Amino acid sequence: MSEQRLKVESGPPQHMIDEPADTSPPPADDGASAAQGAKEQVQQAAAPAKEKAQEVAGQAKEHAQAAAEQAKSQAAAQVDERSTQIGQQIGGQGEALDSVAGALREQGKDGQAQAAEKAAEKVKQAGEYLEQADGEKLVETAANVARENPAAAAAVGAAAGFAAGRVIKASRPDDDPPAGDAPEVKP
Repeated sequence: MSEQRLKVESGPPQHMIDEPADTSPPPADDGASAAQGAKEQVQQAAAPAKEKAQEVAGQAKEHAQAAAEQAKSQAAAQVDERSTQIGQQIGGQGEALDSVAGALREQGKDGQAQAAEKAAEKVKQAGEYLEQADGEKLVETAANVARENPAAAAAVGAAAGFAAGRVIKASRPDDDPPAGDAPEVKP
C-alpha cells in the first residue's frame, strides 16, 4: 500500500497527464443562447422603428422652425406697417410744431420759437426713422435697448400698460358698470 500512496501523493494519475487540457470555454447554456438570439431579433426589429421615430422628429423640428419663422415674419410685417403709420402721425405732429414755432416768431417770442423749432426737428426725425425702418430692425433695436436698460424697459412697459388701461376705461360707455361693480341678483 505504501507504493500506491506514493503514486497518489507524488502527483496526478498518468491518464490526466497524457490528455491535453481543454482550454475552450464550457458549452453555452441553451437558455442563454436563446436569450441572446431574442435580444438580437428585438434590436433588428427596433432599428426601423427607431429610424422612423428620428425621421418624424426631424420633420416635426423642421415644421416648428418654419412656423416660428412665419410667425416672426408676420410680426415683423405688422410692426413695419404700424411703425410707418405712427411715423406719419409723428411727422404730422412735427409739422404742427413748426407752425407753432412760426406763430411764436410772429409774436416776437424768438426764444420759445427756437425751442419749438428744435423740438419739431427732433419729432420729424423720429417720424422719418419710424417710417423708413423695417419691422425686424425695430424689434432688434427695442430688444437691444431693453437688454441694456432693463429698468427703463420695465418702466416703459408699466407706463404703456397704465395708458392702455386708461384708454380702455375711457372708451367704455358710462352706463356700463365695471365688472367688479355689477349689482347682485337675488333669487
